[in-house]
Amino acid sequence: MTRDVVHDVATALLDSLEDAPPAKQGEILDVLARLVPAWIEEGRLGALADLLADLRRTATVRVVAAEHANALANVLRGPRIAEAVGGLLRDIQAGECLPVAAELDRFFEILGPVCFEQLVRAAEVVRLKDLRAALQTVVDRGVIAHPSAVDTALGSRDAFVLRAVLQRLQVHPDPSHLQRVGTLLVHSDVSVRESAIRVVVVSGGRNGLPFLRRALDDVSSEVRTAALWGLGVWRASDACADLEARLQDKLVLDLPAAERLALFEAYARAGGAKALPLLERILHGRSGWGRHWPAELRICAARVIGLTGAAQAPRLLGKACKDGDDAVRRTAHRALQRLGTER
Repeated sequence: MTRDVVHDVATALLDSLEDAPPAKQGEILDVLARLVPAWIEEGRLGALADLLADLRRTATVRVVAAEHANALANVLRGPRIAEAVGGLLRDIQAGECLPVAAELDRFFEILGPVCFEQLVRAAEVVRLKDLRAALQTVVDRGVIAHPSAVDTALGSRDAFVLRAVLQRLQVHPDPSHLQRVGTLLVHSDVSVRESAIRVVVVSGGRNGLPFLRRALDDVSSEVRTAALWGLGVWRASDACADLEARLQDKLVLDLPAAERLALFEAYARAGGAKALPLLERILHGRSGWGRHWPAELRICAARVIGLTGAAQAPRLLGKACKDGDDAVRRTAHRALQRLGTER
């Protein structure tokens, strides 16, 4: 059946629906309840978008008798619709159905986020560029306009879907999902936990700080690093004592370089001028281990000391430019240049 024929049939049924008595309206809605899923499975999305838009208007102006309200709702969002949409998305992923991207976009704009998890997956795996872009637009629209669909997807057992939804929430942050996202910080998949932390950072504000502090004890360095970055972004002064203790622990030398630097940055941003004494001691003093602090730590201190905003930072960096370690000197020199540029 061509699009024109589908359009003609749909138009005829709608015209009949508006003028029919209640008993006849029930029969027409039964026909539509069978035809719409079949047309979805066939990928007749352009004509269907027009039909669904007209049916929504019909529902709004209450053309259909009250006793058929449920039947009309079933045509628009019933279980057979969801089943048909699921089949359509599977066919799209398999390359067996390739609808026009613009028609796909408009169809879902009118239909809403039916089968949202499958939509999310399809938007990530479909190979055709324009079709994938259309699906991603549909997903983004769902993330923005349908928080209940997002909450349901955040309860998915599919780590692939979770990662994809969390990535979209980084682009379209919504504080209403904070608690739901927070539950994912104990997920078995490291990439899910790391993505969840990044969502907490961009959408949770200071309400997300307890989640970030708990994540500092995660078994994954990537997750801990993301949490440290977040604490620095939000200048979490309440976390300073914890960060200071971690900086002075000998285990800091065993941390991966990225996490170690993130720890220093978080401490400098969160502590501000109050962080300066410890950073100065690391850069120029002796450690509690009876010798100068290791070069790896002095390098980190030189890199972040300017982030404290303290007036003494340039003087301390100037002194570090004469350090006995070449890497420390170079780092201090670059940090001093950055401070000069920023000022």
